[in-house]
Amino acid sequence: MLKLTVSSVAIAAAFLTSASATARTISIPFNASNFSAPLTIDNIYFPLIAGTVYTYRADTKDGCEVDVVTVTYETRDLDGVTTRKVHDSVFDGDACTTDSSALTEDTFDFYAQDDPRSGDTYRQEFAPDVAEDQATVTAVGVTARLMRDDAIQSSFANCLVTKEFTVLEKGATGSKTYCPEVGVVIDIDHHGKIARSELVSISGTANALKFRTPPKP
Repeated sequence: MLKLTVSSVAIAAAFLTSASATARTISIPFNASNFSAPLTIDNIYFPLIAGTVYTYRADTKDGCEVDVVTVTYETRDLDGVTTRKVHDSVFDGDACTTDSSALTEDTFDFYAQDDPRSGDTYRQEFAPDVAEDQATVTAVGVTARLMRDDAIQSSFANCLVTKEFTVLEKGATGSKTYCPEVGVVIDIDHHGKIARSELVSISGTANALKFRTPPKP
């Protein structure tokens, strides 16, 4: 079934920093003035540069899931904050495909940058009783090792890991691994099944990230 959604909570920060700090739960009243340069999303663990396309693949029990995340040039004003529009499309099929017939989820998310500290628990989106995803930074300085033969790179150094959860679905957890100058490289979902999605390509304005893919060892 195709899921078409527009993120209802759009002031999701480019949120991760590597400096150690006492863990805390983010509970800051929203204030548009906190976002002094909201479209400058240059946090090394979650850079969003317009024109960049990230592609992820995961093996599933039914075949293959492909997730294409496009950082668009479009913006939207939300509660006084200019946000960057990101298009996230998920395709499921017997084989890895991005054919429109395999599209199962189509989402628009909106981001602006305002950095909390490492160790925080924070909301990723908040629409009461609809979407209440949260995350906690659980580890920093991690070496991420990718397992897919078609992964963009075999490993990344100095990465950061978060635990993902929601109060709406008990036991539904996951994790994401963010690596410097790239963003998410591994996304693991534990909701009913374990699905491990890994970054297989970056295109578009990827060079703006100063990211280069070295040959695999």
